[in-house]
Amino acid sequence: GVQNKQDGKPILNFSIMAILAGIILTHIPTQSDIQRQIAQTYPQDAVAYLKTNKLDGHLMNDFSWGGYLEWTDPSLPVFIDTRADVFDQWGVLKDYLDATSIKQSVEILDKYHIRYVLFPKEAPIVYLLTHTQDWTMKYKDANSILLQRKQPY
Repeated sequence: GVQNKQDGKPILNFSIMAILAGIILTHIPTQSDIQRQIAQTYPQDAVAYLKTNKLDGHLMNDFSWGGYLEWTDPSLPVFIDTRADVFDQWGVLKDYLDATSIKQSVEILDKYHIRYVLFPKEAPIVYLLTHTQDWTMKYKDANSILLQRKQPY
């Protein structure tokens, strides 16, 4: 007899679907996985602090945290976010990059009347400012630090 070409197809299709379902089920993060990643990547605890301790001055934030800050607390005016083209047009991106790579950092912070900085603890600008007498730590957690200029603008 002649064998039908369709004989093995249902078993093959089922096998492929079962494998795909297994991959999907084992690789979709749970809600707790997502919350853990957020807490490790973004300043989640710092935002909670900022919601109860309003800032009375301009804030310079980490570039990659800008969107998160806007999303979690729309009342918090961020210095910069990942819409780089908008900030590049006015020279803000260049100033941000210079300040965070320790090129005229103090002058740039003065130019924008920055009273607070919120960055990962290991950021070079954090090291610089924590080693100057004009700045003090206002808040610190596992992955972020908020520094405050001692003299307000």
